[in-house]
Amino acid sequence: MLTITEIEDLLIARIQAKLTYLAHAGSYKGELEKEIAELVLRTPAVLVSLQNLSGEPAAFQEFGDLSSYSLTYAFSLAVVCRDLRGEAAGRRGDTGAYRILDDLFAALADQVLGGGLQPLAFHKAEAILLTKEVVIFAADYSVVQED
Repeated sequence: MLTITEIEDLLIARIQAKLTYLAHAGSYKGELEKEIAELVLRTPAVLVSLQNLSGEPAAFQEFGDLSSYSLTYAFSLAVVCRDLRGEAAGRRGDTGAYRILDDLFAALADQVLGGGLQPLAFHKAEAILLTKEVVIFAADYSVVQED
């Protein structure tokens, strides 16, 4: 079985490979508001974080083996854009949030990240922060791994 870190790394690698115009794609380490305020985070960026992990017995269990589980990893992808021309440019610009969301959907739709994983599933995208200079959307994806 793949670890959480390995799955997250595969997801980040896919984003980096397909959205080559991003200034940064990586694991979210916290304190996003502080990084934006201090201009530490280069944008446009996509930051990946595990939101939750759930499990249930696998669909097929031969001879009553209850040790086999199906794990669902739910990831949130923070799409961060900072544009001094304003919020509309941060959403609609050449490397704005809308383009990144469209490109993420194309790059990740039904994508199998590795062995033992089912294809990625998109769930929703929503605006998190819209200011004069900063636009942040969250795109939620999940992937299932069977033991």
